[in-house]
Amino acid sequence: MSVLNSLTIADLIIIGAYFIFIILVGIHYRKSKDAESYFLAGRSMTWPVIGFSMFATSISSSTLIGHSGDAYSTGIAVFNYNLISIVVMVFFAWFFLPFYIKSRIFTLPEFLERRFDAKSRYYFSTITILINIFLDAAGGLYAAALVIKLLFPEVPVSTLVIGFAIMVAIYTIPGGLSSAIRVDLIQGVLLIIGSIILTTIISMKFILAPYFSYSEYNKKRVTSHSFYF
Repeated sequence: MSVLNSLTIADLIIIGAYFIFIILVGIHYRKSKDAESYFLAGRSMTWPVIGFSMFATSISSSTLIGHSGDAYSTGIAVFNYNLISIVVMVFFAWFFLPFYIKSRIFTLPEFLERRFDAKSRYYFSTITILINIFLDAAGGLYAAALVIKLLFPEVPVSTLVIGFAIMVAIYTIPGGLSSAIRVDLIQGVLLIIGSIILTTIISMKFILAPYFSYSEYNKKRVTSHSFYF
């Protein structure tokens, strides 16, 4: 089925404008004049912004699609990972984060180098990069591509994945953490609003379904009676 058969010109303009807007926001808020600006956003972010950015990251497209679908088919146990992570994050914030802040370091591999040696830094950096590329980033890009695949069925998934990767790289590589946090804020708000609207529509559909079914039954009954009369 052609894209133009399912989407109007206005739909395509809105989708394209949204992608362009996200890229421009990321480029506008970039901070990369030094290592502190690039990795820590110049230490200028407040705790509500950082907290919501972490929340927005955890409810990415992979969570909304994968976790919701898996919970529907297998049960809510799929969310145990996210529920346990709350305890882990609180434990980290109370006991490890103070040492991390006092050391004035930029990355965790740098902390490992100061605490142990350079080998531990390179080892942890390699493992982290591989995990982020082949698990985290790959899953997020694939989930986003599946969503866009519903709108553009003629476009291959591999092409969509590459397109998303390039789009994200345009503002994250030169912009650093500041660009990523700003974009997370916008997309997090949109994800929450969209989830609320979708949940409301589906809930109202199930709540009102019996009444619509009853009305449809009465309508057919009246029609059949009128036919006989």
